[in-house]
Amino acid sequence: MECEYTKDRLSEALVLARTRATDFESVKKLNFWGSGIRDVSVVKKLPNLEVCSLSVNNISTLEDFSECENLREIFIRKNKIEDLSEICHLKTLPNLKNLWLADNPCDQTENYRQTVLKTLPNLQKLDNIAVSEDELAQAQEDGVDLSLDGDQDEDEEAQNQITDETQQEINKDEEENKIDATESEIDTKSSKNETHISNGATKKDINKKKEQKTKEKGLADSMLDPVTLSWEETNKIREELGLKPLPLEKITSPRPVRSTKEKSRNAHVLQAVLLLLRDLDKDHLEIVQNTVQRMLSSDS
Repeated sequence: MECEYTKDRLSEALVLARTRATDFESVKKLNFWGSGIRDVSVVKKLPNLEVCSLSVNNISTLEDFSECENLREIFIRKNKIEDLSEICHLKTLPNLKNLWLADNPCDQTENYRQTVLKTLPNLQKLDNIAVSEDELAQAQEDGVDLSLDGDQDEDEEAQNQITDETQQEINKDEEENKIDATESEIDTKSSKNETHISNGATKKDINKKKEQKTKEKGLADSMLDPVTLSWEETNKIREELGLKPLPLEKITSPRPVRSTKEKSRNAHVLQAVLLLLRDLDKDHLEIVQNTVQRMLSSDS
């Protein structure tokens, strides 16, 4: 889990602290309204997220939401989204019904509302305004077809490939016509047989290349590394709480083995506590320090 606090980045620890969840699978609603956040890539790790409220921040892309298949509502008004094509990242969300995108630079795009509804026809509400069937039908005519840069490159490549194949077919037809006009019937039949064999080999080569490209498109699943604290990190945390440092022997001495789930939960709670301590003044920190010292004294 991420241990550093970055002001413009939504971290894993902040998500767990705000939602009071023990793991990412339990997070269904997320609200960080007006938090000055720019990076929300952590939402990729929230598979069951349904409602996301991130209005009044500095977010400039919607790409991070493309993997949140259970998202039903996204509130992201008053951010830094300039390119309306960013909504193409939301086409992979089958359950998305409510999108509030207004007050971003992209809402100044011509035919903005019609284009959004054409790109995301499953929306029932856009910018806090219900979508009617008549409006949705009109959007299919007035809206602009959007695509991401990568999609445009793929379309152009496919079009170029079709053009090349068509030209090859034309060239083959011309060659066959020349053979028919200049050679005898026997020579023509022989030439056609050779042409068929050559074409068959070419198609096999093309199929092999396509299969090879398909195999190369596999993506490895990412895994979270377990959280561990070194002797130096442990003493640093104790110093922030006003406690005496522990000797190295005590840190490395044998102790009961805890389950992976308990370690992960304790690590989440520790990071949440450290983040919340930043907001306390001196008087409240002294209260925390006294409480911790009493707890440690009772345990001993």
